[in-house]
Amino acid sequence: MRSRAPLFCTAIVSTILLHGCDSSQSTDPSSISEPAVMMARGVSGIATLTKLPSLGSNSEALSVNDAGTIVVGHSFDRAGMLYAVRWTLQNGSWRITTLPYTGSARAMSVSNQGVAAGYGATGPRTALRWSETATVTALDCAADAGESHAYGISGGGQVAVGVGAGIPAIWRAGGCRESLPALGAGGSAATANGDGTVIGGSAASGADYLPVRWREVAGQWGTSLL
Repeated sequence: MRSRAPLFCTAIVSTILLHGCDSSQSTDPSSISEPAVMMARGVSGIATLTKLPSLGSNSEALSVNDAGTIVVGHSFDRAGMLYAVRWTLQNGSWRITTLPYTGSARAMSVSNQGVAAGYGATGPRTALRWSETATVTALDCAADAGESHAYGISGGGQVAVGVGAGIPAIWRAGGCRESLPALGAGGSAATANGDGTVIGGSAASGADYLPVRWREVAGQWGTSLL
């Protein structure tokens, strides 16, 4: 997903989901929290807020494509089960569909064409990719060790980024996990530009986590602090 979306943004309405809480049970399934989209018009700040449909309980919208027609995130149903979901704008109305996975899952980012990246939230957690037609693929190869999460995807959908075994990582289409240069022990890649050659995230430096940009030039990754 590209970092800029000048005429479209997502907003979370009264959500009670907590970061890092990957249980298949919602905190309070009877308390419905719906994500929303806000369409900005012009520079005057005038906007319309539209609630997105949910599966019946707490939901969260996390990423949107440049056209503002596809949103991804996750939603609990009334039984407390967690699903990765995709919202699409069709004929002026928003439609929610679940993204397939055996177990709980979260979709974290979407490309301009609707390719989504995320992770299976039922342990062991693993980075996932959903195609435009919602076919799910585990990004790690059999030899890739440790749990992994995909947090971002490039605008063109060629590169997913995230963390694997505690190290900032990327996945190219058809390839295995690649580790990005780290400043210390730990870090995470969070977002990528259109073709996946510039990546933003964080890296551990001593006791601190610092904002980092990775840039690929001639097949080599360079790291710079922001």
